[in-house]
Amino acid sequence: MSLIAWHRHCVLWNIAGWLMLITSIAWANDEANISLSVHQVPIDDLVAQLASQVKTSIVLIDAPSNAITLEIQHRRFEEVLAVIDAMVGLESRLQDGVWVVATPEHWQGIENKSPLSHRYFAIAHRDIGALEDWVTPLLSRRGSIELDLSNNRAWIEDIPVVLDRIEKHIEWFDQPMPQVLIESRIVIANRDFNRALGMAFGIETRSSSDVPADSSAFIELPVANASGQINVALLSAQYQLDAQLSALEASGLGRVISTPRLLTANRAEAFIQQGVAVPFEAVLSGEDGQRGAVSVQFREAALGLKATPLILSDGRIQLDLEITQDTVGQIFQTGRGGSVPSIDTRQLGTRVFVSDGQTLVLGGIFQEQDAKLSSGIPGLSQLPGLGRLFERTSHEDQRRELLIFITPTLFP
Repeated sequence: MSLIAWHRHCVLWNIAGWLMLITSIAWANDEANISLSVHQVPIDDLVAQLASQVKTSIVLIDAPSNAITLEIQHRRFEEVLAVIDAMVGLESRLQDGVWVVATPEHWQGIENKSPLSHRYFAIAHRDIGALEDWVTPLLSRRGSIELDLSNNRAWIEDIPVVLDRIEKHIEWFDQPMPQVLIESRIVIANRDFNRALGMAFGIETRSSSDVPADSSAFIELPVANASGQINVALLSAQYQLDAQLSALEASGLGRVISTPRLLTANRAEAFIQQGVAVPFEAVLSGEDGQRGAVSVQFREAALGLKATPLILSDGRIQLDLEITQDTVGQIFQTGRGGSVPSIDTRQLGTRVFVSDGQTLVLGGIFQEQDAKLSSGIPGLSQLPGLGRLFERTSHEDQRRELLIFITPTLFP
């Protein structure tokens, strides 16, 4: 075994060695990155020149005698050293400010001779169960870990060098996890307008007021569920006219605003839901295909928000969202005398990127239905001026608008 230590100010070279390195190695060192090109250079010579260029100390133990060819552009010193280790089967470790490069067998022998120590690590911000997957690959062959789930602590036994390395990883691992407050607003605006106009009238003729009518004519085109009626009667010795004008006009404006909100940790899925489970009858099929027993089943009509946030490195938030706004719709009667409800569904699923505190419009649906209906007596309803007496008209205008907003806020 040979032990070689180099430093920039204490490396001794003979003339032949300098000539060999000058013709084989091209260096470029910009303080942060290293670029080099070598051709069939022995490992010990390359490591010595690398130590002098980066102004650091390197100890090489059991250096192999083979030479390597290598070309690297703009890499950090640690990366260059790792490449050299991989090419010749060495392992580098930083000990007290000095890089020690040796074979894996050398390090294994040191670990086998070192006495074991143990430390307790208390985890404050993370689940201790997840720590085991992080720590186990860092343990030496003699190391072990035990978890105290009730107190969120870990007992680790290993050599001091490994314990120091594990402690640094735990400091990085045990960080408070940020949380996100997700607020959504679901706005449903409705506007309805309905107008209908109908007429019903009759005419009777008689020779005198004391005898029954000689002839009569009746026309009925009323409006169902009319909000108002006007009755007119004209009497004379020979004619009697009864007329009824029915009209309906209704309008309405409505707005439903739902604001589900929830607080969840980074990368954790959360959901909130509120609604009603609507019962309905279902006929079960028997074994022979005939109708069997009647069971009561339920279908949910609920307002729900499901979200999974991911806080990005630039401060923005990625949101995976599922939003539902279901309500009970029309009720349908069944042949058995029961009823089955329909569910009016409004759903949205998306992935968006939004800044902290920014409000984003996720989407909207606008529906408009405008219907005009006219019914009357053929021919008579076409008469100029008088045609309105022989027809019934209706005008229905319905508008529906759905808007969904989302606002995420980082919560300390």
